[in-house]
Amino acid sequence: MYIKLSFQYTRFVIPTINSGFVLQLNEAPCIADDLPESVEANAYTRQDHQFDQEIHTMDYYHDCSQLSFQEAKVALAMLSKKYSPDSEGVPFSPTDIGSNQIITELKNSITSIECQRNTIPDVLNI
Repeated sequence: MYIKLSFQYTRFVIPTINSGFVLQLNEAPCIADDLPESVEANAYTRQDHQFDQEIHTMDYYHDCSQLSFQEAKVALAMLSKKYSPDSEGVPFSPTDIGSNQIITELKNSITSIECQRNTIPDVLNI
């Protein structure tokens, strides 16, 4: 099972001040049972570029095989609280996957879910 994220990023330039890229979700994240053919998990899988608009699009499939379906839905809900296709963009570097705040937030959500799952209250010593 995988969580699919579809992104678009655009270049911005502010003369004499700064330039860079802004990243947004292209569509709502979703759960995919399998990877499409020729696609790797935990890597950007598609990069299209529209020269006339300086818009780039890409997909990212995060491996969630360690989660149950219900836990994956919770991870999506946690991510959706902060990011949606209508959200403002976040800074991004297309050459550094670690700079993707949205993927980082997804990983943090999954880690939180795993920690909660692995924390069993000691009900005998109340």
